[in-house]
Amino acid sequence: MKKIKFVECPKCGCLNENGEWCRNHGCIYRIIYARCPKCRKLFYGEYKRENVKYGIFCPKCGWEVPSSVERKGGIYGLDSVYYSFSFKVKNPNDVKITFTEKIYNLPVRRPYINIEDKEKIKKVTLTNSFHDNVPRELFRDCKSLEEAIIAPGTDEIEENAFANCTSLREIRFPEGLKSIGKNAFDGCSSLEKIILPIGIETIHSEAFSGCKNLKTIILPLDPSIPLIVEYFAFAGVDNIEKVLMPLAKGYSMTPEEKRARLIRIFARNPEVLKAIK
Repeated sequence: MKKIKFVECPKCGCLNENGEWCRNHGCIYRIIYARCPKCRKLFYGEYKRENVKYGIFCPKCGWEVPSSVERKGGIYGLDSVYYSFSFKVKNPNDVKITFTEKIYNLPVRRPYINIEDKEKIKKVTLTNSFHDNVPRELFRDCKSLEEAIIAPGTDEIEENAFANCTSLREIRFPEGLKSIGKNAFDGCSSLEKIILPIGIETIHSEAFSGCKNLKTIILPLDPSIPLIVEYFAFAGVDNIEKVLMPLAKGYSMTPEEKRARLIRIFARNPEVLKAIK
């Protein structure tokens, strides 16, 4: 595990050394990582420039971070912040990744996770999620990855999580998945079929853009849960042949009603609309 002294802007995610204001976007926040000297709890706080009268307190015992630290930002009571993690690949044909308690409980919302030799991975299984998410860019550019199994209990696949995995042929989504982030599967040109989980709520823009060989979309639908598919979610996907919508138990629709519902769902994605029959 590698120690570095960079922390992220809580508004836009940019890395900033020692909690400085985000120079790239002019954000109004600083972030402070601290260890309480009383109860030893690790926590972080957000400090707003225009709202300086409110302090930052330990969520366990109520100890207040000194105002001098609040103004400066960065780190209090810690030598450095564990922000970057590395996993070593032993068997690239079947990789299993588990986020341990040591990593999971650190006060970092969006860690950068490095997987050594990830370009050799062919199959990966996530045995658990990181705070209910698949972290952003976790498997980006894994050119040899052919199969990915997402852990049960995952709510969101974050942006660029599997971007440019050009050999990816099968992705197994867990039940209960709520959101697929922007560019999550951008450029996965070997995907031919996706089976989305029932109850999914949002597919963000360009989530499956560039999946040029995608031919079949299976979308099990619970009519009681609204689904938003944003603009350009399937941009550049011109070979879709079938869009299937099996219904959750207890619901029924005529073929005409199904077709109308699919048209409403994919109204912002003409690449999909032309395959709806």
